[in-house]
Amino acid sequence: MTEVELAKRCCSGKHGKLKLAAAIFALLSCIAVVIALVTCTLTTSCHLLSNQQSSSAQSGAVTEAAVRRSTESCPVQYKSGSDLTDQVSVNFTQPLLFGGYYDRCSAGCQSRQDEWGQRCKLDPTSKIAWGLCETWQRPRILQEAMKIDNGALMQFGPCDMYPYLGNRTLWLIGDSHMKSFYFAIRCFLMDFWDHNLGECAASNSPLLQLQLHTAALFPQQQQNLTQLTKPRCILHQDLMAASRVCFIHTVRGEMLISDDPEKPGVLQLLQEKFASLQDVFYITFGRWYVHACIQFEQSTYEASIQKLADYYQANKQTWPYMVFSVPPYDHTCSAPEGTVWDASMEKCFPFVQENESMVIGRKIASVAEHAFSREGVPVIDNYNFSIGMQDAHISVERSFQGKQDCLHFCRPGLPEMDIWYLYESMKSLDVSQAGQSAEGETPTYPCTPVANI
Repeated sequence: MTEVELAKRCCSGKHGKLKLAAAIFALLSCIAVVIALVTCTLTTSCHLLSNQQSSSAQSGAVTEAAVRRSTESCPVQYKSGSDLTDQVSVNFTQPLLFGGYYDRCSAGCQSRQDEWGQRCKLDPTSKIAWGLCETWQRPRILQEAMKIDNGALMQFGPCDMYPYLGNRTLWLIGDSHMKSFYFAIRCFLMDFWDHNLGECAASNSPLLQLQLHTAALFPQQQQNLTQLTKPRCILHQDLMAASRVCFIHTVRGEMLISDDPEKPGVLQLLQEKFASLQDVFYITFGRWYVHACIQFEQSTYEASIQKLADYYQANKQTWPYMVFSVPPYDHTCSAPEGTVWDASMEKCFPFVQENESMVIGRKIASVAEHAFSREGVPVIDNYNFSIGMQDAHISVERSFQGKQDCLHFCRPGLPEMDIWYLYESMKSLDVSQAGQSAEGETPTYPCTPVANI
């Protein structure tokens, strides 16, 4: 869907079924969307809503020469398009970001035969990995990806990401959408972490690991720790740099910042006990504030967003590197009028016209954009970009539950596109010089297997 088409649909006046207040709210949301879309068409991307900082204008930013040197010293090598003389598998002809990394690795490669290698093969017939895209879905997804930044994603590879990960931890904090993102980047970087170590606990201290896990629990989940994935990391360490990518599973923004100093929130606890000053925090929440598509805990969501923005503003001189992601569109809410969607259906319905659910979704995006743009925090707009991707969800055949999943997106797909936008966001942040930490030393990250703690 083009920006013009989206704007026309947004402001076409198809709100007759809404209550008067909702219709007025929708109109205001539409005006904001049109302004955002007009602005986007004058820039290189509409997916990255907020990116006020210019890397070329910031003191201490990574210079292009430094990034180029770090990229050239990448410990892993991949065959370029001109080197592809054999087609070993379906991944071999794919862009690196969308699975090509698996067969195009030529030096410094991790095993393809171990458990982690098999999970990252992205074979559409595989039952090892959760939520893989079927063969028929992949060309359509690549067509959508080609629209982003004039197809720049097609040339993007793990070695481009490498300079921005050195000597820091990338903390991924959020719900099941962030979990899908973690799965995607874990595979995209499969040659940069030690498969023999597997996934490591966020801390070698069982007490700290449990404290972090518990802090992430929404009060309704306090009785069952198994409802959230344990905090876990993948670890890369060589002579030049050390880095981690860690996933912290939490579903609501209230769990990030606490007013009780005896019980710090997830973000506070990470910064007090786990993180280093050069670390990057990639955060998403929003989906868990909407119930049955039209019941929106608006005031609670707005308060959580504002509290996070205020916390960042108060601490950004010490902890400057944060990116926020808006949750994607939920196609369970696209069922035609008079149709009740259920998981037994064989497909996800496309966006057809404005409804109350879309008004809520755009409100979720606009609240985050308004709060974070003032602080220079990049905001990745998954919502508007994913509206037209109803064919990119997890199918009945690829779901472990055996049900059509119109909430989560299959891989390689939207999660891989998010890797590109996180990369663009990290480029815009004032990161320390590639290959050197803010403290001037290479950090060490001992690994205790997450299963053992």
